[in-house]
Amino acid sequence: MVVCGCWEVCPECGQEMEPYVPDLATNVYGLDGKRELLILRVCNNLAGHSDHSPFYSRLKPVEVELTSGS
Repeated sequence: MVVCGCWEVCPECGQEMEPYVPDLATNVYGLDGKRELLILRVCNNLAGHSDHSPFYSRLKPVEVELTSGS
């Protein structure tokens, strides 16, 4: 098993994203009564994005099983 690194790459510009650090404490955020922050990574390459704004990602690492080709 290996962990796919694709969750760390921005789908809009292809650059490696950085860990997202919120500007407020995580208990301030809320979604449907839950206080979980879903954003894990951010890409601040504004010039590489069509709308010139940061890209926020909620993707998590995925384990992938490697198999030998036959």
